[in-house]
Amino acid sequence: EQVLEAARIDPYTWPHAMNVALTGWLSKRLTPAHALAAFEALKPTEPARQAEVAVHMGNVLKQEGKIPEAMKRYKAALHADPENRDAQRELRLHDMRNPPKQPAPFAGLLNRKKE
Repeated sequence: EQVLEAARIDPYTWPHAMNVALTGWLSKRLTPAHALAAFEALKPTEPARQAEVAVHMGNVLKQEGKIPEAMKRYKAALHADPENRDAQRELRLHDMRNPPKQPAPFAGLLNRKKE
């Protein structure tokens, strides 16, 4: 909490607060909800840094099994910074694992089964 307060006072200390939240979650000292709240509290001004925070939030959500919410965070990261490689990779991997479902081929009007 002290690091988050320091990040609020001095905008240049926000990476330290992000690293504390990330390390706390990875070491299981912070619950996912607390880690996400800590990430939400960060307000970086640069789009690249906003994307970085969104990617970390997506990683937490992905590890917790909340894939749709994680994909929203990765898309938000790409919206903030289209050059963010981590968000690009995660979205590409998700698309490869879950290809879009193809509609059934059109059988035509004459080839329909009679019901």
